[in-house]
Amino acid sequence: MKNKKIKFIKLNKIVDLRNGDEVGSENYIDFFDKTETDIPFIRTEDLVNFEVNQIPDKFAPESIYKKLNQNLKPSDILFTKDGKIGITAMVTENDKIIISSGIEIIRLNEEKIKKEKIYITPEYLFALLGNKWTGYFQAIRNTATLLLFHILEKID
Repeated sequence: MKNKKIKFIKLNKIVDLRNGDEVGSENYIDFFDKTETDIPFIRTEDLVNFEVNQIPDKFAPESIYKKLNQNLKPSDILFTKDGKIGITAMVTENDKIIISSGIEIIRLNEEKIKKEKIYITPEYLFALLGNKWTGYFQAIRNTATLLLFHILEKID
């Protein structure tokens, strides 16, 4: 049997990353005040059990949803970068939502994947990011490293 080498690829080499948006607390609509057209505003605490909570505490007007045009697609991966860091969820075809700025939207980029000559599915990447060893601990480690860097930067 021939030895095969494992190829490690940085995430930014195969995905497109973008932040969610902050709609402003003045635009929040509480659950009990929402109308049929209001859109769920998904904050970090609304990613639960690898899913998006469809009945969150806050909603926003449909006009903001249209204005932001976050262009979420099924299989986009949501990854918290604020609050409890490293929580994941996957967007489904039933999700009509607005993602807050504390959540990163991760989408596989087919051109980048072809360039790297690898095969990966959104579901596999989602499983990797949702795993405590390959996703959560790495996110915490990176956050701690960035925090340390900023502290050292201020000392100089």
